[in-house]
Amino acid sequence: MNLIWNDVTSYRRDELKTTPRTYSVGIGGYLRLVVTREHIYYPGEWIMHLHPLFDCQPLNLPLIADTAVVQERAVQIARDALNICLKGLQ
Repeated sequence: MNLIWNDVTSYRRDELKTTPRTYSVGIGGYLRLVVTREHIYYPGEWIMHLHPLFDCQPLNLPLIADTAVVQERAVQIARDALNICLKGLQ
């Protein structure tokens, strides 16, 4: 699956646009997967959200991790969570 991630970083008015911190991808029109670096409540960490299933899960990856690695880790966690949900429906 080739996902197209978008920069959805919220920049302060006085902040020059620098390195993106937040990326998002829509999945099937129902889910939204987001990865964020240096969230205000999670300094020094990468976190992910899978809306509407869960919020703020640390990814336990260093800040210097390649963005593609972070995104792939988030996709794998999302797959695992969705598989657990599907097993619950059987």
